[in-house]
Amino acid sequence: KQNISYVAQSKIFISLTSSDGMPLSLVEAMYLGAIPIVSDILPNQELIKNGINGFLVPINSKDLKAKIEEFVLFINSVK
Repeated sequence: KQNISYVAQSKIFISLTSSDGMPLSLVEAMYLGAIPIVSDILPNQELIKNGINGFLVPINSKDLKAKIEEFVLFINSVK
């Protein structure tokens, strides 16, 4: 329950796992309004449209910094 409180206060949710079944933490984070930056794996692809409702990062990517910068630009554009 305390974890949900932290996510509810967050604007961003990051999960860079290499495998996942149904990513319930991602679903919860999206429900609570956090914008996800998650690994580009099939279960996440089913929920995230890259650049629309979150950001997909290739597994083992050094592109995380670029995705976070893209997120910041996105957040600033919707203020």
